[in-house]
Amino acid sequence: MTHSSPPRRPLSALAWGLASFLPGASLAVTISEIHYDPPGESSGLEFVELHNDAPTVVDVSGWAFTEGIDITFPKGTWIPGRGHLVIVSNDAVFRAAYPGVAIGGVFAGRLDSNGETLVLSNNGGGEVVRMRYDDRGKWPSLPTGTGHTLCLRRPHLDPAEPESWAPSLLPGGTPGQANFPTGSVSDFEIIPGGATWSYKKGTVEFSSPPDAWRKPGFSTAGWASGASGFGYGDGDDATVLDDMANGYMSVAIRKTFSMTRTAIDGMETLILGSSYDDGFVAYLNGTEVVRASMPGAPGSAVPFDTAGVSHEAGAEEQFEVSKSLLVAGENVLAVQGHNAATSSSDFSLAVRLLGRKVASAGGSASSIVFNELLGRTAGARWVELYNTAPAPVDLSGHFLSDSAAALDRHALLAGTVVDPYGFLVVTEGESGLNLAAAEVRLYLTLPDGSASIAAEIFENAPADGLPASREGYSDARVPDGTGRFGYSRTPTPGAPNVVDAPRDIVLNEIFYNPPDSSRTTEFIELYNRGSSNLDLTGWAFTKGVSFTFPAVSLPAGGLLVVSADPAGLESAHGITGVLGPWTGSLSNSGENVRLVDPVGNVAGEVRYSDGGRWSPWADGGGSSLELIDPRQDGSFATAWAASDEGAKAEWRQVTYTASYAPEAASELHMLLLDAGTVRIDDVSLKRQGAATEYIGNGTFESNTSPWLLQGNHIATHRTTADAHTGSACLELVATGGGDSGVNKIDTDTSPGMTAGTYTVSFWARWLRGGDKLLVRADTPGNGSLARVVQLTLPVALGTPGRENSARLALKAQFPDGNLGPVIGDVAQRPVVPSAASPVTVRARAHDSDGVASMAIQYRTGGLGNGVFTAAPMFDDGAHGDEKAGDGLFAGAIPAQAQGTRVVFYLEGADAAGRTRRFPVVAPSETLLYAVETAASSALFTVRLYIDDDNESTLRGRLLHSDDLVDASFVFNDEEIYYNVGTRYRGSPWNRPPDPKMYRVRFNEDRAFIRGPRPST
Repeated sequence: MTHSSPPRRPLSALAWGLASFLPGASLAVTISEIHYDPPGESSGLEFVELHNDAPTVVDVSGWAFTEGIDITFPKGTWIPGRGHLVIVSNDAVFRAAYPGVAIGGVFAGRLDSNGETLVLSNNGGGEVVRMRYDDRGKWPSLPTGTGHTLCLRRPHLDPAEPESWAPSLLPGGTPGQANFPTGSVSDFEIIPGGATWSYKKGTVEFSSPPDAWRKPGFSTAGWASGASGFGYGDGDDATVLDDMANGYMSVAIRKTFSMTRTAIDGMETLILGSSYDDGFVAYLNGTEVVRASMPGAPGSAVPFDTAGVSHEAGAEEQFEVSKSLLVAGENVLAVQGHNAATSSSDFSLAVRLLGRKVASAGGSASSIVFNELLGRTAGARWVELYNTAPAPVDLSGHFLSDSAAALDRHALLAGTVVDPYGFLVVTEGESGLNLAAAEVRLYLTLPDGSASIAAEIFENAPADGLPASREGYSDARVPDGTGRFGYSRTPTPGAPNVVDAPRDIVLNEIFYNPPDSSRTTEFIELYNRGSSNLDLTGWAFTKGVSFTFPAVSLPAGGLLVVSADPAGLESAHGITGVLGPWTGSLSNSGENVRLVDPVGNVAGEVRYSDGGRWSPWADGGGSSLELIDPRQDGSFATAWAASDEGAKAEWRQVTYTASYAPEAASELHMLLLDAGTVRIDDVSLKRQGAATEYIGNGTFESNTSPWLLQGNHIATHRTTADAHTGSACLELVATGGGDSGVNKIDTDTSPGMTAGTYTVSFWARWLRGGDKLLVRADTPGNGSLARVVQLTLPVALGTPGRENSARLALKAQFPDGNLGPVIGDVAQRPVVPSAASPVTVRARAHDSDGVASMAIQYRTGGLGNGVFTAAPMFDDGAHGDEKAGDGLFAGAIPAQAQGTRVVFYLEGADAAGRTRRFPVVAPSETLLYAVETAASSALFTVRLYIDDDNESTLRGRLLHSDDLVDASFVFNDEEIYYNVGTRYRGSPWNRPPDPKMYRVRFNEDRAFIRGPRPST
């Protein structure tokens, strides 16, 4: 739901209450467009555009670009709400090319045409934007010399990520304007108005069972047929129901229609248009899609004799319908119309179905990409283009060129058509292009020369220093059209690409943030999952750290460790054969680690993060990241787990003596200063020189009473899995740093302490995370009996050179060590569905045995309601999942009633029957959205959804608890962030009961680009 404060308010209360949400000025400003390589060596047309995404003005006086270019904005410089500020390299030249575009300043220096770092800083010196653009790799190459600019796709995207950028639709870009203006909308009729339908009068149920008539395959034998619209009493009905008045309440109409996959993929959405009096319910292929002026929740049964809600027919009303319910082939639209009363003077039902497209510049040819180049050969050289769309593309008259200065070098012949997912090969001989240059820049341009629609830069002589010769290799995308380029020793002109990259070496363990902050103990472990020895001579780490392997081989099933300090790691872990040292260091906040073979093909790559779906215990919490099953795809966060270091730590006695001066209640407090877990046993508090024990149940042998477990330490519990003495101990669990309020554990002393000297004693054993434990009496000054205990961590953290602890844990559960599918990249559309709209959920999934099935398990809100319903997901190219067999699955959750909270998770099974979920611990953690009305606000709109169980927890616990509960966060109805953490906001001394304020913590692997990271 959208959470609100007691007393309960309607579902949308918080959404509207937070519609005025305004991030800080610097958070609303981004770099939105860059013209770094305009045609002409010194044209003076370079510019950088800033965009203020906030609805209010932002004063940027004193802000400056502190890297890349040089400019400081003078006093009085501001960017209007939703506005732009353009800075240029040459005032006069820019004004001549862009008359009417306001200039916000002239910068010194030049934008590097090969890419460079830009840093925008505020007037306090804080970085607002840091990004490094490039002209190749994942960055679009089209802006290199063609006149196209580099454009941020949407203002909310992270400008540091190459996927956030695209080339401008036309040369020159759009300085001072939106980068991608909303295209013109075009509709085409699928079922036109006045079409002939089968219909049946509602004197009885329309079929047996009652829902059969709505579904494909139903026979309408015995039904009448007539043209839309249906009705009586107002003189404009094509099919007059002259016996409906005082005779029956409803009519059912049914229409079959055929759709091709090309037509489905080519539209944005479906539109159901209807003029009706009084109400109707519409079904597409058996699923309800629209309910208008009718009682009951969406999906509930509507008997034939149900009365509609009074509504007068007029201009056609249009309802958006998800196209995900369409299938290639025959489809069925079924509509039942209902009068408000049998005695009504009139009735109308006129229906048509439309497909809606949004026009885009460049036409369908924008789906063409450069896919393969054979340039390193003395024989015939060629370039291959690929059509990423499910429809043919006509390239007649389009130009191919190897120079941005002459984009019309070679015109493709009339009749040049690229089939759906098809190839076009153009040879060097027929085109006259130079494909053998050390650097080949290729462009595809429209016949009228108005815009280029594809570009790529190839390096026939890469300057990467790798030893192997690439003579005869092609540069080939894998998979075709969308993947990264690799080097293929078997070029495939006109056929699917093949890159012979090694697949048996995997990155198996990464230790990137040792708790002692020592870079020398970082390491990366490789594993050979193949059946034969592999020669790693000349292999290299090229991202994350830099290291080229000497002459070394790795046997089948073997492990190889690379470290910043080989000798130190060998000594700490008692292993040998560690390679290194590498240069550089692993980022503590996440980065790419890339391993390439001697040719330069990627043999392994992991982009880890320091939280979110990646275990936070590897971020300075003492653990490494371990691959659970080396056969699985390590690019998924769910393929990894934190190493289990708890068994390595030993029990340690803590004893200290300090003075006590009474200030508050006579209590002993314990709290971790950071998230973590530590076991505690044999807690004792005695007055110096006396034998009286002041702590009750310091051994936790039977329960935890009288200890209070509160706040972000509430998950603390008694365990019999370990003990210093006896059969049990206390496992102190903190989800965040404790404080002097409720975020701690404590117990009253008995008897109460008086002024004097006391000895505190207990045994502790660190397990994970925070290694500092604060012990003190209940004193506001935090002075009496206070001691920060440094817990003892094991020296040899991680499992370098040994089987991963996560792998051993999996084998203990399943001896075959088969993990089941790994799942990630979960997204939904629409983000905020209406009551008439099903929700399409998409996710990427992989399994070494093959993914046999994927399903959405969903339920609606309801405290303690654990009953989930399954909805299938598909990878067949016919259910909104893009291309068949590409590992992207999609399925639909049916439309739900207004205000409904929908809780769901995904479950996949492999060919061996092993299952796995997303989130991994589902259903104790799930994903969540709500059915609401779309926002209409000039301000930012945010929605915070909390399910029933977490809402009950939040409302019922102590007000000042800092423990986070699970939630979903929606920004501007465009982006949904699942599994954020939220709590009431305010200090331990000032957290108002009403109205509630909220703190939201975002996950490190998907930070909120418009808020302080990772929380706001």
